[in-house]
Amino acid sequence: MKKNNGEKKEKKPPEQFWQKLVDVYFQFYKSHFRDNDGYALSPDWSGAKVGMEAKGLKEIIVRLRTIAEEKNIEWSEGYAVDQLNGFLEKAHNDIFFRKSFLCCILNKFKDQIIVSENNSGLIKKILEAWYYGFPNYSVDRDLDRAAAEVIITFLKSQFKNANINFTDEAAVQSFEQIVNYIKTDEFWMDKSLKSISGNLQEFVNKIKANKNGRRSNPKADGIEYAISQALGGNK
Repeated sequence: MKKNNGEKKEKKPPEQFWQKLVDVYFQFYKSHFRDNDGYALSPDWSGAKVGMEAKGLKEIIVRLRTIAEEKNIEWSEGYAVDQLNGFLEKAHNDIFFRKSFLCCILNKFKDQIIVSENNSGLIKKILEAWYYGFPNYSVDRDLDRAAAEVIITFLKSQFKNANINFTDEAAVQSFEQIVNYIKTDEFWMDKSLKSISGNLQEFVNKIKANKNGRRSNPKADGIEYAISQALGGNK
């Protein structure tokens, strides 16, 4: 006969802090997702979905716990909460996962999420550059953060296409040049960061147009040169 009792004693089930970690997921979801009226949304664990979602979350927890054990780190409640919050934050930083923030989806890509780069620090720097450039700007934390992620994605693609090493410092310096240009453009200087993030290529094109003499603007010329160096564009 199998020694089921012995096996149960050796196994550390994810249910060890299960309810607490479920609460962590629900709290994270409510604080990061809102409806069109600004009210917090809750994850849909109704009907048949609850089994699939619970299974996904449990497998994520098992993976995080296994990593902790491999590093000889005690899987305490506090550590488990921190690790799950960190995992969810990384997933939320990715536009793909943010559109389908379901445990079954996150579980399928859990290893990719775990090893992914967390852009939280760079997002903060991008926002600081924007707020510093426009001190009277009306801050919208959720929309501004999402816009900063779009900006980072754009910058990364530009650096990659130009075969230039991407660093936080270079990204911030490049964005600061764009901010400086926007401060010279009466149409754009009062727009939201969300609007700015959706028109980044247009700014690069406008700056290049200034350089080509369509509009005389010494400041823009200097900015265009800096952007061309950072983003690998043509002078």
